[in-house]
Amino acid sequence: MNHSKPVSGVHGQATISRGFNWRKCLLLILGIAVALVGGLFIRKVNVVDVAAVRKEAMRRIEPRLEQADQKTQELTNQFVQQIEEFFEDRKAGAAPFAGAALGWTSKWELIMSRAGHREFIAARFAEHIFSDDQLTVMLKTATEEYARGLLAVKNNLLVQVRVDLQDLPFIALPAFFNEQQLELRFGQIMEEVMAGVAKDLKVDVGREIGSLVVGTLVAAVVTDALTAMATRMGVSGAVLGTGAASSWATFGASLVIGFMVDALLNWIIEWFDDPTQEIADKVTASLNEVKQLIVEGNPEALQVHELVAKMAESHDNPYVRTEAVRVSNNIRQGGSLGLKRTLGRYAEVQSRLRQLTFKQLVS
Repeated sequence: MNHSKPVSGVHGQATISRGFNWRKCLLLILGIAVALVGGLFIRKVNVVDVAAVRKEAMRRIEPRLEQADQKTQELTNQFVQQIEEFFEDRKAGAAPFAGAALGWTSKWELIMSRAGHREFIAARFAEHIFSDDQLTVMLKTATEEYARGLLAVKNNLLVQVRVDLQDLPFIALPAFFNEQQLELRFGQIMEEVMAGVAKDLKVDVGREIGSLVVGTLVAAVVTDALTAMATRMGVSGAVLGTGAASSWATFGASLVIGFMVDALLNWIIEWFDDPTQEIADKVTASLNEVKQLIVEGNPEALQVHELVAKMAESHDNPYVRTEAVRVSNNIRQGGSLGLKRTLGRYAEVQSRLRQLTFKQLVS
């Protein structure tokens, strides 16, 4: 029987035939597939027009920024409305206060002691018009609501923008596709652009831009309104300075009542035939004046501010322009322009910050 033998190699070693290596073949196929997919992905990324995507992103963001500005204006209007309604509602107590101020108990207190009479009038004012606690609570509540409203405007803006941009290629807008990261970067960039905005709008970063300054702005406006009212009533600057230092924490509420009571005392002491209606009218007039000064500002300061603002923009002498800017800032920071203009300026600053921050986030 003829048996076949393995063929010997050159060196006499047997040549063994091997089976097909499926594992290597599979790895080779997978490698080719990955390379093809990667190539297609790279080609897709390369054809994305990053500049066009970012331009489209800003086009979608702009309406959201306008909505944020409108909402901020609504918050300002609500703030001012709360103050106006507070003083309007207190007018109902003018007649009862006048009746108590001109009653027999009041006359007896005046005969016994001027100091005791003042305490009596102050107590009746707090009873029928408002107390310093009531005014303080109103201003504090309105300020906190305004600050919370601004925070909600920012948070809603970020949420809406992320939704608006979600269908755009993430490779061109990496900052917008993680909620926590977006909020973090938004805050960081806003801090970075503050200095430029402050210089551009000629405002103080610490006193007019930060997220915690709203209460300080309101306190400055109220205190300035009291200063103007006190000046008209003949209250000395030394007396005003003594009380004003401790009034910031309470938005100057105690000073409001103090000035109004002192003014009313002069009218009450000079009564003739118990003119109750006349006293009630003077209470109403005082409420109107305080409200006007807080909301609209000091008319004299407004005139000066308008004049120096023009000089700051267009005067030929650079030194005069610099000084005009300084005076304008002092008037504005002092609260003389009233709550409407002060919060309006604050809203303008916030709007500019939002715009610049989003431009950097997109780029």
